[in-house]
Amino acid sequence: MVATITNFGHIKSRRITRLVVLPDYQGVGIGRNIANYVGNFETKNGYKISLVTSNAMMITGLSNDDNWICTFQGRNASHTAARTDSHNRLTTSWIYKGI
Repeated sequence: MVATITNFGHIKSRRITRLVVLPDYQGVGIGRNIANYVGNFETKNGYKISLVTSNAMMITGLSNDDNWICTFQGRNASHTAARTDSHNRLTTSWIYKGI
């Protein structure tokens, strides 16, 4: 499953908001391939596409893919995040550039 939404305040810009791969199929590049397909599709329709993830396998996959540029790397250390499992988890932002 994958969904995109318009980046409010950014003309012709969309963001991948949900990209879900069943656990039995994770780690073999399916999520990255779906992100590439969506990025290519949205780019052909005149949109810029972005993605934010804290999934370690997705970060590794996008890091090794020439279609994506990392625009932010940081840790989530807000007060609300401190009460969840996501506290101090590496979060990255990406822009699809295509080839």
